[in-house]
Amino acid sequence: MSVRFDSDPIACCAKTVITDFAEQLPDLSSVLILLPQSLARIRIQQAELRAQLLDHARQRGFEALIPPKITTPRKLFLERYTISDVQMSERRAKLLLAGALEKYQHLFPAISKWQLADELIAFFDEVSDYDSAQAGLKAGFEQHAKSFQPIWNDDTKMLVGLWQIWQDLFDETNNTALAWQRALISGDYINQQEYVYLCGINHLSACFAVWAQRVYQQGRMTLITQATSGCIPTLPNPTIETVAKISGQTPTQSDNAADDSKLLDYIFATKEARPTQLPPSTLSERLRLFLPMNTEEHVWGIYAVVRQWITDQWLKIGIVSPDRRLSRRLRAVFESYGIHLIDYTGWELSTTSSAAALKNLLPESGVALSMPTVLTLLRSPYCDYQIPRDSARYLAEYIEDILARHQINQTPLVDAVQALKVVDKKAPHPAIAQAVQVATALIQIEQLNDGDTHAYTDYFACLFKVMNTLGMEAQLKQDDAGKKLLVELHDMRQAAQLESASGNFVGWQGWIMHNLEHVNYVPPLSDSGVFLMNPKQAQLMKFDALAILSVDDKHFPTPPQSRLVNENIRRELHLENYEQVVGRQFQQFRALLDNAKTLVLSCQQYVGSQKTTLSPWLNAIKNFHYNNYQLDLTDHQLQTTAKACVLQAPKRTAGAPPQIKNRPAPPTTAFTWPSSLSVRAYQTIVDCPYQFFVRYQLAVRARDKVPDYWQAKQYGIHLHRCLQALHTDLPDLPGPLEVTWTEAHRGEILALAARIVAAQFGKASRYNYANQFWQNDALAAMDYYVDWAIEQWQDQPAEVVETEVSLRKNLADGLDLYGIADLLIRDKRGEIIIDYKSGKLPSEKHIKMGEDVQLTSYALLRDNIKSAFYLGLKKEARHRQTKRQEDSGQLGLYSEKTQQRLLAIKTSYDANASLPAWGSNDVCKYCSYDGICRKPTWEAYQD
Repeated sequence: MSVRFDSDPIACCAKTVITDFAEQLPDLSSVLILLPQSLARIRIQQAELRAQLLDHARQRGFEALIPPKITTPRKLFLERYTISDVQMSERRAKLLLAGALEKYQHLFPAISKWQLADELIAFFDEVSDYDSAQAGLKAGFEQHAKSFQPIWNDDTKMLVGLWQIWQDLFDETNNTALAWQRALISGDYINQQEYVYLCGINHLSACFAVWAQRVYQQGRMTLITQATSGCIPTLPNPTIETVAKISGQTPTQSDNAADDSKLLDYIFATKEARPTQLPPSTLSERLRLFLPMNTEEHVWGIYAVVRQWITDQWLKIGIVSPDRRLSRRLRAVFESYGIHLIDYTGWELSTTSSAAALKNLLPESGVALSMPTVLTLLRSPYCDYQIPRDSARYLAEYIEDILARHQINQTPLVDAVQALKVVDKKAPHPAIAQAVQVATALIQIEQLNDGDTHAYTDYFACLFKVMNTLGMEAQLKQDDAGKKLLVELHDMRQAAQLESASGNFVGWQGWIMHNLEHVNYVPPLSDSGVFLMNPKQAQLMKFDALAILSVDDKHFPTPPQSRLVNENIRRELHLENYEQVVGRQFQQFRALLDNAKTLVLSCQQYVGSQKTTLSPWLNAIKNFHYNNYQLDLTDHQLQTTAKACVLQAPKRTAGAPPQIKNRPAPPTTAFTWPSSLSVRAYQTIVDCPYQFFVRYQLAVRARDKVPDYWQAKQYGIHLHRCLQALHTDLPDLPGPLEVTWTEAHRGEILALAARIVAAQFGKASRYNYANQFWQNDALAAMDYYVDWAIEQWQDQPAEVVETEVSLRKNLADGLDLYGIADLLIRDKRGEIIIDYKSGKLPSEKHIKMGEDVQLTSYALLRDNIKSAFYLGLKKEARHRQTKRQEDSGQLGLYSEKTQQRLLAIKTSYDANASLPAWGSNDVCKYCSYDGICRKPTWEAYQD
């Protein structure tokens, strides 16, 4: 049974069940209703289904029902499947795989072993699901793999090989995912006496589709699906086709569709021709666009909209937000002004105050526990010292005063404890004894952080012992998030014990934090308020008023986020591809548009300094109305209201936190300046001290994904190798050049350059046609370099001293500066440094002002450098030029100033001074840390 986007699958399901089982009423115990997995926590939706079932039953004279089983497919399986003692949990599987991958971590330096294990297990489960489905159809994956393996690329072969090894380790007795797939294929998933209704499940995995087809053919299933308009603006989703095929239906447009729904069909139509005379746009009466400039305008605009909806007495109000950071800010503002949110999105368990208390016991890599940690724990509400809370705060203040008056060093903690004991003998006080107890407990954890390998169970035993000493475990049990945190810790401890896992302290700590970051905490929810959920959770929901936020090209649609399994691999293995994912997301988006009486769609124009782009779906709605009806759907009045709210927020309720006035500076007291500093790190601190602090002090790495095609960075690395091979013998490339750089040898030099490029780029170009364009760019760059070198060195021959020159120099006590220059040559003037640039060249102004320090730093690190310059090698002729420091005394002067500036920065840093970050667009737009940068937040709190 197919229903329109603007129909209610829940209401349709209730009516169909009562009609089909009219003779069995009031007993519906043999009915099984399966809802989408994303609705697992949406209690109100299941309650609505039960209420509608009862309403239809009352119309037939029954005041009560023996209710049907209402659940989700996976939840039903877990309820009915007996988990054995040897069952491999997800955590155990992750431990096993991460341990095996640890020795190959150098192959994936940008991804933690825990993240890598997560992505691999998800990939293995997907391939296993496809394999099980093919086996059920008597077309096994093994035979499929043999026939296609010769044309697969190397990455696909490697991943399939890993999957086959993984497959050999498990069966349905020790792997829940495989047990689920086997149950579906064998037909043992449900009882033979049950009749199944699949309500709103538009996406079926390969195994689930096989099972559904079998049950339908037995006459024991009814499908109630959406998205049958045929206007999906991407390739059709095979899942929808499978559903239609099973039910004997084809996607058709119903004649009784609402005018708004028909109009949306015209807007998104990809194959059907639009009528010459379009109906009036009633959609414009219930839909408006909100295009705020920044996050604060976004939040306050939505607040104003929802406040108006509440005033207008709309009953069921919803906010759909795919952006979790925006959701957190919304939640804070709404709760400050008395609007209660039913928040189904939740947040990472690692961000709760319970997890923050736990982090005090888990020092980060290279950071020792210290007395400030002891003071934090003395003040923490999650520690219980059997004394009143005010007394605990007093103890912390007293200890802080003791530390200051006696100049007790913060680290190491053992020395601080001994110093406190000496003070206690002279002037005993209960506060000192309490601080010594806390510090002694922390020392037990610190002793395990010795860099050696220990059993994970030893770490957990020590952690729980310390938590009991501090009374932390008992306090966490009094907190909802704390209870979930303890459950996660105990589950991890059990998994470590079953797998006999071991490693160093950093690896164990990383495992805990990775798990807490990937567990979503949702607080207890009330039954009244404004719904806040993500697009998946909003499936099958109908609203009186709905705001869909962040309708930009990053969220609608949201592309697959895997860094390991790219699109080429997925297509070669016949797994769900990009177009199918987008098609499924469009179904959800389209259903939301049809199932609200009034709508606001928002798209923030800037996120930080980055300009955003409207979602193609939102852009289609906007342009369609403008081109066909001369209507601008943008609500300019709402944008004015949002700006006014940012400048002068409504009066806060009593007890709300005051506006923040002072900007905190990144603390450096717990960190030391690195003894060896690279030229790139020096450039970073000149660009942005906050970026330097996060990258080189906190050691935070940006998450990279495996791209389908090379980016400019990969191209630059390969081009540099080609240029190096012209001058130096590299084992896997032709070269070096054995003739002089003269016009007479131009043809010979160009031929060698072409062979080098073919050897370096050829393999990658065979597997990906897009990389051929990079190869062509590299040939053009090499040709230009040859012409430039002949012109420069024909009349004034130069000797190549070294390529990839390692430079290092001690500038002050405890400070070494180092770097790698691309090429060092020598002519009659002396030694010259050349640095290739395949991208944008720094301006002459920035070099002379000291905003670009690379060349002057290289000259500083090697004596007697007479000249240094950048050589631009971009394809476009206008970028082929040199930016240089001449040898007329300027280079020495600039190098000296470069050294003085670095030493001055270090002195300020050591003194814990606040260093200015200018927020330059050229720096910010390429920053990898915009997600944790304070700049966008503080822009909203300017005095």
